[in-house]
Amino acid sequence: MSSIFFSEDLAIGSYRHAASSVIPKVTKVAWHLKKDEIQNSHPNETKAQFIYHMSKSEYRKDWGKIYEKPGVVARVKALFLKIMPKVGPFRDLAFHPPTPAVEQLYMHSVNLTLDIIERCCMRNRKASWNSANENLDTGSITTAASYGLSDDTYASWLRKRAANPSRRLCVATSSHITPISRSRLQPRGTRRLGASSSTN
Repeated sequence: MSSIFFSEDLAIGSYRHAASSVIPKVTKVAWHLKKDEIQNSHPNETKAQFIYHMSKSEYRKDWGKIYEKPGVVARVKALFLKIMPKVGPFRDLAFHPPTPAVEQLYMHSVNLTLDIIERCCMRNRKASWNSANENLDTGSITTAASYGLSDDTYASWLRKRAANPSRRLCVATSSHITPISRSRLQPRGTRRLGASSSTN
């Protein structure tokens, strides 16, 4: 982790603070869009009870002050996008609530994922954890030149490995990265590297 993040505490704190800011907005939108459904299933539910809120003082009391705050440029950009009419090239930035069919598809995917995770946990409860090297975006076993994002990640990993060859890898990591390193990678937006060279 220390080789990826300048400060692990700052990275974790910034992620936690971002989540504490986003969740209240998500619950607010959910109440606005699904108020009737929420109150049908929970008649005594009120807006104040449903919408999650954590004040700055409460957050700092529980989690401290270690997090990266948005800079002036980020705040100006956010304000610009907020007030900009969502027309023309900006129409894709407008919020469109999912259709019932999309909601059902999402819930099905979540439930299916939970079922798979539960089966894996049950299967490995009495044995050592040995999960397959699956691509979580596609659900397939990770192979070279089959998915650009995966190839980018492995290419970056191999470059860092080449820059520090003395650093030892655990057996599980080595078993995943070695076959990929012997294959031909295809980073996104480029032609296959193997057409002219290979990644070692």
